[in-house]
Formats: sequence, C-alpha cells, structure tokens
Amino acid sequence: MAGSSFDSISELEGNTVTIHTGLTGVQSDAHILGFYRSENADIKIVNSEIIRREIITDYSERFRDRLKLNRTSGSLNIRNINSGVYQLHIITGTFVRATAGDEVETVEVKEGATVTLRTDWPSERDADIVWMFGTANTGIALKDSSGSSTHYDERFRDRLQLDTKTGSLTISNISTTHSGDYKVQIFLYMVILLTSISMSLFMVREYWF
Repeated sequence: MAGSSFDSISELEGNTVTIHTGLTGVQSDAHILGFYRSENADIKIVNSEIIRREIITDYSERFRDRLKLNRTSGSLNIRNINSGVYQLHIITGTFVRATAGDEVETVEVKEGATVTLRTDWPSERDADIVWMFGTANTGIALKDSSGSSTHYDERFRDRLQLDTKTGSLTISNISTTHSGDYKVQIFLYMVILLTSISMSLFMVREYWF
C-alpha cells in the first residue's frame, strides 16, 4: 500500500524471531491468523479465535512446536525460523450501527446534529484508513498512512472530518440520507527484512458502526 511504513531487522535462518505488532493491546475478541509462504509452501501456521467464549489457538503441524502467539500484543514468536514470507493478520471488531431504532448498540442522532464514530486505534501508529457506508460498502473517507492525502465522498461534501491520527470520523449536519451502516478498515503493513528471510506483517482492524 502506498505510504506504508517499513521496519527492518537482521537475523539468520534457524534462529528465533519475534514478530512484534507495535500494539500495546489487542482486543480480547480478536481473530488472529498467521501465514508462511515460500517457493514451495503456502501454509496457514496459526489460527486463534474466540469460539463460544473460549480462546481456541491452532498451530499447523509443521510449525506446531516452534510457534508461540501472544494474544495480548498480537506478537508471534518463531523458533528455528525458515526462509520465506511470514504474514500476520489481526482482525478485530466493535459493532455499532448508526441507525435509529436498532435494539442493540444503537447510535441515535438527531437530524442536523454532529456525531463522531470512534476507533481505538493508537495515535502513534500510521495506517491506511478506509471508511465505508451502506450495504455496498462504498468508500466515503480514505487516508493513506503517510497522511499526505485524504479523500471524501461527494455525497458527504463538507460533512466529514477524518482524524488522521486515531481514524475516528466526525459527521456533521446529519440528515436521514446518512442513516445506515458505517464500517471502517484500518490497515497497517510492515515488511521486516532479515538475512535470507523476508517477512511481511499485514494487520487488518475492522470496526462496524
């Protein structure tokens, strides 16, 4: 993605590496996926999710005794590392719907008022941010991680203000046409380069409003 940030470390194949997400905390209901890719392999190496209020973490047979996932920070420890590409996906969600009359987690706003839809994204982490509206998930506010450009949908002209640090979206002078589902995706992409190893870290945080 354009404007993404890059971190680099140096390590030898066969050593132990910890992929750090840079997050101080990951939501308890996060779904975490890890992948390993090389010329001869494309493997899901870890799948950790909440099922019936219980944390279920599965490791692939090939990596079973070499991985340790920290669900609090999202970091992944890999022992006896192989050359290849490692990807870590962290998907979290907070569900709120901005339509009057919903029974659960409703944001009720009077016509003409202003509302801010907030995320818990840490302000020190640069990311690509995409806000979407409606069942078609039409993009209404977009920002790249460099902060150099922010784009708004014409239908919301002069009504939107995106906080480029936290990802929160403020909607002013709301009308009935703005009632519906709001969703934000926050992307952080880092590539970690090692001696004979290239690891990429791709995190997706999803929030529904």
